[in-house]
Amino acid sequence: METTSLKNWRKIVSRGKYPLLLFYELNQGLLNTHKIIGMRVPMRRYMRFSDTSYIFEEEARIAVVSIRQTLNKNPQKAFVWLKRYQKEISKLIEWIEQLPQSLQNADLEKLKKLYQQYEKQIQIVWRWAYLPYLIDDAIEQEINESVNLLKINKRPSDLIRFFGEPIGFTYHQQEQIELLKIAARIKKTNFKKQNRAIEKHHLKWAWKNSWLYNFRPFTIDALKKEIKNLIQKNPEKILKQIKIAKKAKNLERTRLLIKIKNRRIKNMADILSQYALWHSRKIEELTMLNFKIMPLMRQLAQEFHLPTEQFLEMTPDEVLNGKIDLKVLNSRIKNTNFVFSNGKRRLLSKSEIKKFQKEEVSKPKIKILTGLGAYSGKERGRVFVMRHVKIELFKKFKKGNILVTSMTTTDMTPLVQKAAAIVTDEGGILCHAAIISRELKKPCIIGTKIATRVLRNGDLVEVDANRGYVVRL
Repeated sequence: METTSLKNWRKIVSRGKYPLLLFYELNQGLLNTHKIIGMRVPMRRYMRFSDTSYIFEEEARIAVVSIRQTLNKNPQKAFVWLKRYQKEISKLIEWIEQLPQSLQNADLEKLKKLYQQYEKQIQIVWRWAYLPYLIDDAIEQEINESVNLLKINKRPSDLIRFFGEPIGFTYHQQEQIELLKIAARIKKTNFKKQNRAIEKHHLKWAWKNSWLYNFRPFTIDALKKEIKNLIQKNPEKILKQIKIAKKAKNLERTRLLIKIKNRRIKNMADILSQYALWHSRKIEELTMLNFKIMPLMRQLAQEFHLPTEQFLEMTPDEVLNGKIDLKVLNSRIKNTNFVFSNGKRRLLSKSEIKKFQKEEVSKPKIKILTGLGAYSGKERGRVFVMRHVKIELFKKFKKGNILVTSMTTTDMTPLVQKAAAIVTDEGGILCHAAIISRELKKPCIIGTKIATRVLRNGDLVEVDANRGYVVRL
């Protein structure tokens, strides 16, 4: 049976509870990943256990082998995949920008039609959902193999970390640049003269604190408070530093690539840097889309006489058929432990859940953890374990703590900014923790697999991201 052990599954993300609708969209994407990368054997299995997503290990390995074969034959294929994604996401963004007009005076049948149009396109976009995780593995293997064979005087982990630097800015970084420019203008004039710019900024970035279907408010008052803080930090100077730092990183990367004569490594470096930027932007775009589609979801929920939370637990087929079972919807909210296989959903049995829980909570007696250093440096501090995002725990996090988590997300940014260092269970060089640690220049070790199981709140540890070690002191 496919769920005999968690070892049969590859953990890909741990981001808290989400509605069944998102899992349905994810699963439809998984079923069609092969259409993107040209893989003969489709990936058909997805599991949700303890608020964490898994894909079937055997299928993931086959996909990684297929990607490596493709990239060795024609590295440009990786960029073709990105162009196809951009075409699909642009089409959906353009559609959703017209949604407010379409929702005016819409009856139930029109709302269903709009819903159907959205679901059809969003499921196409989700075909790229797992690609970064697979590309990550494929390229790490390629670079490791190339460096070891050619005996280049660089550690594979150093090259991977260096080439994983995004070539441009994520949307959240762009938002901060735009905000710094507003703050710089206010510093020269006053708030009143920039009111329109502030309102436009708030409207454009209202989704910035959210993550997929996990919505956190971003009020105009919070925005103004953020601007005031930026004004005190000299926004003009920060803008200049950002520009200089990005230029220096790009120049350093170019110089290193000139020294490396191996075409295979150069190809992988180009792919890695483009995918590092795209992986962040993809999640940001999907979060923005989920945020902007909510007016449609809320109107449909009203038509079905349901709270939005319950409505989001319905599958597209149930919405279009008007099939409602309150008992089932409520059970979905409570029970997120299930398997999708070949398009069918099955709840995990009590015995399966019990066995998985036992595997999950078992604590190996390990003093030194190893992982991949995503950003170099060494720091000591007290551990703060955050397995899932719980806003009520944010106040307990102290500046200088070591953030230990399954995987960081944008809604954890306040913790990341206060942390002395970051340690994650999951993730490769394209993950959020790797990108934000480089941005904030904080030591970060990713892919330890078991940090949240081994380390406890209050443990004193040393994070040596130069070597990829976490030592309990």
